[in-house]
Amino acid sequence: MATPALSGLPKEIEERVVHDPIARKIMLIIFKAGTVRPKIGLETGIRYPPFEDLPQWTKVIEDLIRLKLVEKNVADRLIHCPRCGSIHVSSRLLCPWCKSFNIEPTFIIQHTLCGYIDTESKFRDPNTGQLICPKCKRPLRKEGLDYIVIGKVFECLNCKRKTNKPLIAFYCRNCTHQFDYLSASYEPVYEYALTPLGQKLVVSGALHKEEIINALKELGLIVESPGKEKGRSGIDHTFDIIARTPQGRVLAIDFAEEKDPSLAITSRIPKALDTEVDRYVIILPSGAFEASMMVQMKNVAVLELTEPYLVERIVSIAKELLKKEAKEVEVTAEAPEASEEEFFGLSGGELSIPEEELLSVSEEGEKKEEKEKEEGEKKEKEEKEEKEEKKGEALLGPDEFFGT
Repeated sequence: MATPALSGLPKEIEERVVHDPIARKIMLIIFKAGTVRPKIGLETGIRYPPFEDLPQWTKVIEDLIRLKLVEKNVADRLIHCPRCGSIHVSSRLLCPWCKSFNIEPTFIIQHTLCGYIDTESKFRDPNTGQLICPKCKRPLRKEGLDYIVIGKVFECLNCKRKTNKPLIAFYCRNCTHQFDYLSASYEPVYEYALTPLGQKLVVSGALHKEEIINALKELGLIVESPGKEKGRSGIDHTFDIIARTPQGRVLAIDFAEEKDPSLAITSRIPKALDTEVDRYVIILPSGAFEASMMVQMKNVAVLELTEPYLVERIVSIAKELLKKEAKEVEVTAEAPEASEEEFFGLSGGELSIPEEELLSVSEEGEKKEEKEKEEGEKKEKEEKEEKEEKKGEALLGPDEFFGT
């Protein structure tokens, strides 16, 4: 049964690719590598190391090619043994007459002084290694001066015949079968890449959405795909996946299709600011590490599409959200709001302060007031006396002023 997130896909692609973990892994491997090329070894044969751990990958990849999600191109052609199929094959040059492979290349030399022509091996002295004419016994000093090289041939060391067109044969090192080029199996070797449709399928998140949705539902979250969240501006923002906790906290997830990480981030951050979602996960095709350096928000996480544990990381973020929510609920339950009577120290409508304490407090208050009153009166009296002294000095007569 298709989830709402995948309803736009053709049914065959949904059933054959989205619901098949091997097909999903193959497409993600090719997406990350760009092109998966063969590794060729004479003894190990043709290998595709990224696919080797996937069972029946050759059959699955042929289905992906048929669905036009993957394309194969000829990367090389190899000679295979027609008997055992091995590529551990070497070439041999044979004598046309005796079919021996014991032939060697040699030059044809002409001694210009005497006109003698023969192969280099006939001119070469076995003891000194110098070139000496077998006819006139003179040493050959320099090419172009006293001898010239006419051409190159193959000389059979078995039948001593010479040829400039040896036979070409192939020898299988695996089963020792020798064969010519007409009976050889000359097979192509392929490399694999995603088609534009395959690229679009991967970056849209279609290969991950169903797995992510099911994992979040198992945690008890309410999941919508696509989901909407209203912002403070009044705009309804759409996310690829919205997951809500029982207490209403929101985890939002978006798959970015832009190749430029900075563009993908800057075009989506405004949604997080407007909606104030509790956690926001942006999944990029590549460059997640560099893009995460641009984000200065604690509630925003940037992940990469080809991460091996992408779903597990999203589940971990959701668990942290649930854990934080459960902790806050627990604290609220342990500390209920105080009633009005408890806040003011009342119980059953009566004051909880003993009568003795009330009387003691009252007496202390009265004593304090009397003391403050006495100090005030004393200070006022002193100020009055000081003013009278100054006034008396100001009213002295002339005789008192001159001391007469």
